Amino acid sequence: MQYANTSGAWLDVNDELDGKKLKFVTECEQVLSDKFKNTDGTPQMGNLVKVRVQGAEESVNMRPNWTSIGAMREAFGTESKDWIGKVVTVRVKDATTGQSAYLLPDGFELFRNEDKRWAIRKVGSGEEQPAAADDVQQHPAEAATSYPTEEINPEDIPF
Repeated sequence: MQYANTSGAWLDVNDELDGKKLKFVTECEQVLSDKFKNTDGTPQMGNLVKVRVQGAEESVNMRPNWTSIGAMREAFGTESKDWIGKVVTVRVKDATTGQSAYLLPDGFELFRNEDKRWAIRKVGSGEEQPAAADDVQQHPAEAATSYPTEEINPEDIPF
């Protein structure tokens, strides 16, 4: 098995990351997780990609979650090499393992599904409605923060 190059810094998932733009620098690879194990003790498969965060000078390693991978596939296609240069918005939410980053392509939204798990879908698609405000624990700044919905040309982003 070929192992991916994981040299360099890792993405720090925290509240300051929420709402920022992120650009894919490399294609996403499936790698054996060094954190999560299957029930038989073997490592689970995970995802690894280098990204550049809005305002940062250097690219960093990131392990996108499977929810985000599904959105990337729907928005940009199944070949992750086609994601290079694409820009998404990061939303940070509390998860069972700490904070988790969800990657939203333009025209997609984060919502709670019927199982009360975070999910991503195209805006205006699906029969499920986003959870009511009292169902979702919101970040205090969310009520005052509006996220752009218009298309953004990646060439216009200064990073």
